[in-house]
Amino acid sequence: IDRLSKFSDIMRLVIPTDRQIIDVCILHGHSPARITTRDGRRPYYGQRHHDGLLHVRAALDRLAIAMGS
Repeated sequence: IDRLSKFSDIMRLVIPTDRQIIDVCILHGHSPARITTRDGRRPYYGQRHHDGLLHVRAALDRLAIAMGS
């Protein structure tokens, strides 16, 4: 229960536009290419994979700032 509480506290700091990439790439360990939007598009598939990696990096930077690091 303590871990879930801490996890919940941390996830509250993740901004909505970063939630999916944090969930897919960090929590589940998948590549950004795995992300699918509601309309079925894959925004980070193929040549846009590098953009997905940049999004992961930026999302983690924003989370670190929100956590006070």
